Amino acid sequence: MCIRDRCSPALVEVSVSGTSTAFNVSIVPSTTFNVRPLKTVSAAVSKTELYGGGVDRLDLWAAVSGLPEAVGASLTLSIADTSSPSAMTLALTSLVFTSGSANRSTFATAAQVSTTVATSLRITFSDSAIAEYDLPPSLIFPINIRPIVNVTFSLSFSPAVVYVSPNLKGNMTVTLPTAPSMGTVTVTPLFLAGSPTAVRFSPLSITLGAGQTSGTFSIEALAATSSNEALSLAYTGNAIGYFPQPAARSVPVRFQALGVVRFLNTVPKSVFATQEFALDIEISYAPPASYGPVKVYISSSSPSLLPSTNTITWNPGDTVLQTTFRVTATAQQKGVVLTFTLAAPPIYETTLNIPSAVVDVASARDILVSIASFVYIGQTISGTVEIGLPPPPGTRLALVITPSNAQAVSVSSLFDFTSSSAKTQQFTVEALQPVGNITLTISIVDGSANYDAPQPLVVDVRALDPITATGLAAGMYVGTTSVVTFQLQRSPQCAGSISVVPSFGSGDAAFAPAAGVTFLSGATALSKSVVLTASQTSVGNVPVTL
Repeated sequence: MCIRDRCSPALVEVSVSGTSTAFNVSIVPSTTFNVRPLKTVSAAVSKTELYGGGVDRLDLWAAVSGLPEAVGASLTLSIADTSSPSAMTLALTSLVFTSGSANRSTFATAAQVSTTVATSLRITFSDSAIAEYDLPPSLIFPINIRPIVNVTFSLSFSPAVVYVSPNLKGNMTVTLPTAPSMGTVTVTPLFLAGSPTAVRFSPLSITLGAGQTSGTFSIEALAATSSNEALSLAYTGNAIGYFPQPAARSVPVRFQALGVVRFLNTVPKSVFATQEFALDIEISYAPPASYGPVKVYISSSSPSLLPSTNTITWNPGDTVLQTTFRVTATAQQKGVVLTFTLAAPPIYETTLNIPSAVVDVASARDILVSIASFVYIGQTISGTVEIGLPPPPGTRLALVITPSNAQAVSVSSLFDFTSSSAKTQQFTVEALQPVGNITLTISIVDGSANYDAPQPLVVDVRALDPITATGLAAGMYVGTTSVVTFQLQRSPQCAGSISVVPSFGSGDAAFAPAAGVTFLSGATALSKSVVLTASQTSVGNVPVTL
């Protein structure tokens, strides 16, 4: 008999009664046998959520409290996915218990899904030993099949522009929307196009997991790019549910040089009373909508020089980038200071190429001589000689300009002013030798009774400024790139810009950007790069032209 699932032998007695004598009964007086309880089956799954795409697995275990006892008997557990069509793939669709092990297992994987799919695993029972077990009609385990989780990212800057300044870094934040149950995801930022030296990421990679589900990269633009490039992210790791990540996720971005506000001409050192002069000023680009206006404030130390406006403003969206204002001389005065103050958002360089200038408002006896403060070897520059009033009739003003080094420069000859001649005449200085500063002395040959000799002028006679190119390899393999960097000693000294356009001597390689690089007058960025990509094999030496 069985008490509390414990079985013990039970005595069975058989007796015969009746009056008939037709039977010869032979009975064993008594015998015993075991009365056993029904055996049980248990099952469990390792998880209730399964990521699709074949990257995750769900384990199922089953066990019996006792093995089938009848000779050749077996118990079969049939396992099926209840969804239609089936969302899961089972390694084994049935588990069979015979006289072997009392534990059986299988596992399931799931195909990729775009949204969460609710399904379940159902276990049913069959076979010859089923009478030995206390079984429910079925066992059901609800399962949610989830899509691969994408790493999300966000930018701290909009529009997607990072300015070339260590003080204007952009940030990219990467996040795991849900913490992985196990494993990690390592995220590495990449610059997909343009020169790899144009950007610096910090840190170089971030590892995310259950303990840290978010991290931020600092993006520092080191050089301007000619067009929209792209930032991308690469992923490595073993976090369940996070692989594979989409292969072609990228963010358009442009690296923008700081804006420049600059004067396009120079302030004259002297001007006659009642005269005026014009100054042209330009901004390289209007401020974006997310920034405030750019302003240049103009002030004079004396009413002897009056600017036509006190403020020049560029607002977001402005399309006119160059403007002109005028300055009028009202009365004679030496040493009037014009001050120009720039107020701009941090995406602009902080200084003007002319922050201030000293102007003498001359009298009728003065002779105004002006010329550029420098000249490059092999070039000729023009200067002017101007008088406020012409000489009296019958007299003349004769001038001669003498250089301190006649071998370094050649200066045009004598100047003659009469009562009927123009009040302004030009002269030229040709640079012959790069000797540095020379002095031009202006002497009055005739007419000193009516005029005062001007102060000497100093002109810097320079050698040509070099442009150096580094990084150009002597040879390259097909499919590789070489970063070529151009370096100036100083920004272009004259108004305007200088462009360096490299070209390869054959179609086997190409520079990007094809337009090369441009250096603006007054800009502080003196180094810019291009990328040379080899596309096919060249035989022999191929020239690179700048």
